[in-house]
Amino acid sequence: MKLRQFKAIQNILKMERNDQALDQFRILKVITNIKDIIISRQFLMSLDKYYLDLKLNENQIITLIQEAEIYDIAFIFRNLNLSNRNKKIQFEMDKKISNEIHTKQLRQLFLIDEILENKNQLYQLIIQDFLQFLTNVYTHKFQFSLIYDQMIKVSFLVINNNNLIQSQNMILWMDQIIDIAFQKMDTYGWYVIIDNIMSGFMQIEFDQFQPIIVAQLWISRLYDFNKLFNYFGPYIINQYQINIQLFENLLKYKASSNSIKFFVQLCAHVISSNKTQLYTQISGLFPVFYEYLPNPLLVEDSLEFFSVYLRAAINGQKYINELVSKLKDIKLLHDKTIQLKINQFIKTYQNQRSPTPQYAQSYYKTGIRNIQNTCYFGSFMQILFQSKQFVDKIKNKKNDSPFIREDNIFESLSKMFCYLYYQNNIVDFYPIQQFRSIRNDYHFAKQHDVGEFILHFFEDLEKQHEKQYNAIKPLFVGVQQCNFKCLNCGSERTGPEEDCLMLSLTIIEQMSVQQLIALLQEEKVQLDCQCGVSQQFGKTIHFVKTQEYFFIQLNRFRYNQGFKEKIFTSVKIDQEISIQKKVGIQGYKYYGMINHMGQSSEIGHYLSYAMIDSATYRFDDAYVGASEDDKPEKMFLPYETPYIICYKAV
Repeated sequence: MKLRQFKAIQNILKMERNDQALDQFRILKVITNIKDIIISRQFLMSLDKYYLDLKLNENQIITLIQEAEIYDIAFIFRNLNLSNRNKKIQFEMDKKISNEIHTKQLRQLFLIDEILENKNQLYQLIIQDFLQFLTNVYTHKFQFSLIYDQMIKVSFLVINNNNLIQSQNMILWMDQIIDIAFQKMDTYGWYVIIDNIMSGFMQIEFDQFQPIIVAQLWISRLYDFNKLFNYFGPYIINQYQINIQLFENLLKYKASSNSIKFFVQLCAHVISSNKTQLYTQISGLFPVFYEYLPNPLLVEDSLEFFSVYLRAAINGQKYINELVSKLKDIKLLHDKTIQLKINQFIKTYQNQRSPTPQYAQSYYKTGIRNIQNTCYFGSFMQILFQSKQFVDKIKNKKNDSPFIREDNIFESLSKMFCYLYYQNNIVDFYPIQQFRSIRNDYHFAKQHDVGEFILHFFEDLEKQHEKQYNAIKPLFVGVQQCNFKCLNCGSERTGPEEDCLMLSLTIIEQMSVQQLIALLQEEKVQLDCQCGVSQQFGKTIHFVKTQEYFFIQLNRFRYNQGFKEKIFTSVKIDQEISIQKKVGIQGYKYYGMINHMGQSSEIGHYLSYAMIDSATYRFDDAYVGASEDDKPEKMFLPYETPYIICYKAV
């Protein structure tokens, strides 16, 4: 900002309100044109200090919305008594916020890097205003849900133990967010809240903030634990590996009664889910509890924790004996009330037999929500999820990245797979975070070809995470090579080795997948040869290396007189196929497919089928249904045709 602008604003702000009429709009225009958001915020706070009640007309308000930074708009509407909003102003407001969401990375929009670097405490206040502004002003519910998770995640940055007293507005904002989730029964909202609470609890050391404290605040605002556990208990337990370390984290940060109760209910849910393998160590934890315990009244909650723990312990009798000896050294035993509770606890479990460990059954039948023409994404994710070796490399893999981090494909896949694995179709999955981890070309509300998306998906895996990609590459990418033999003179030549992710086949009527592969692997082409200008060559394709999961794309679309049309020719789907290798043959078995349903390439819908325990399941966005027959063709709807056929090595 130029020096004369700075002095002009200073002079205006020094005016006595009763002496001179202030040109409010001119002042705001100058301030909001300042590119440094810290300086502009300081001036706006000065306006607030001088009790400036804004009296702007509709055109002036719209001009500010269109030209000012979104953070300045948030402050103006929240703090300077500007409440004269009509439908036209609201439309411009929604348009401005939507544009910010789509043109900026969410990390940039919520100033995460600036807050983490602790450049200026004002950044925290700016985001606090922004969060409350979004919640109160933004009417586009779908767009609001797209940033739900980031709004809650950033709350862990802008509320901490240092400014908690000054953050009462943010606590009220927490209540607003939970009210929205509760009133709308927005299962994604609940998922985001509980997921971030658990993420906060799992952290141990931070320089700028303490997410466990904020996680405890979130817990204190929740309405109904049981409802959350009924929805998300299996996911929470398995994604975050509930264990003693998590409990010790709570103790380290002086856990509140609500937090202890929250953890106790997690433990109880673990037991009801028969996840007893998580509970095999307890010795020595009780004294640790009292080392950090700020309030003896929490003893009852701690005993409830040990009750559920011991019921699940594989060696419960051993633990109870150790626990009795540990209790004798605890000073709190001098309190008669506490002593009575502990004695009752010991009496209850002294002679109890240890349970036989059981393990939760796994399911693979949870739907993926369609978020405005995202069926191509959901259908392929369901196929990936049936690719078990891939899932095993991704699911529940420990991630050492920071709590507030860029969205990345591998981490988002890990969360999604854990959710799909354990939720058992209780609540379908809402893949917003997963969409943010893929390239920007794939926006909501626009249709895309699933075959093209698959290629781009693996390209992005390689570009963003080369090390992790190299670990999973052999599962999906083979190496093929072409040999050419002149049919006139018999001379031969060999082409270069090339990666092969997906084999593309031209459809021929009354042919099966295996027959189409045979035609592709042995065909005739025209090439230059030493025995003549152009000769016919026999071309054979073999695989130097074969992948574990083999994708075959049937070319369903072609151009005819400038228009792209769909080919409805039927192709028999072989349950088993064989692929020619350089030495020998690799066999494959069918395990799923992605179908296109529609009359043209421009308009349609994708859905997938998968073989699970010898039964065929149909995944149509959030809907999951089983076939009474093992042939998926009997479940096809009109204009539904196989497009991507998936096989696994045998």
